[in-house]
Amino acid sequence: MEEAVGKYQAAVDARNELDKDFVIMARTDARTAVGGSLEEAIRRAKAYREEAGVDVIYVEALQSREEIKQVRAAINGSLACSPQAIQPQPTLQELQDMGMCMTLGVMFFQVGYVAWWDMLVAMKQRGLEPWNEWKEKAKDHPMSWFGVFDLVGFPEVLEQERKYLPKENLDKYDKSVGLYDPRLGHQPTTETQR
Repeated sequence: MEEAVGKYQAAVDARNELDKDFVIMARTDARTAVGGSLEEAIRRAKAYREEAGVDVIYVEALQSREEIKQVRAAINGSLACSPQAIQPQPTLQELQDMGMCMTLGVMFFQVGYVAWWDMLVAMKQRGLEPWNEWKEKAKDHPMSWFGVFDLVGFPEVLEQERKYLPKENLDKYDKSVGLYDPRLGHQPTTETQR
């Protein structure tokens, strides 16, 4: 715990020097670790808050609504927990009512894993037809095809290039061939692009 407190103190000091708006969250898994307990999780959380000065405490794997309430009663300030082990799972409103500042443990990326699996199984069974069907269905979705390039900021990179690079360096866009053009953004308008 002492090492963790020191590392969080270093992170808080760096944050205070560079960007006071940056949020430092400390996590403890002591509730379900070997030899761990709710009391140990609370002890660590208090040290991270009181000694290291972190902004948010995250207690992993609390086992009941009552445990969430116990941690909330013991820890001042912003608090979050992962309620995955609690059945039925608390609603967002319940978590807010118990004083949680954010939701954690919602592994939304698993939606993608399931979709990838289903697509690959379908392609194994039917060849490229499932892919072609999906492309048609998703062609106007903001995240289809090259929409992710817009999301991560390629058009903004182009604006920075226009601002800071010599004009002749921007000729690369006129001289290159590709399906994505950051000058246009995500626009699957031709059959080739779809």
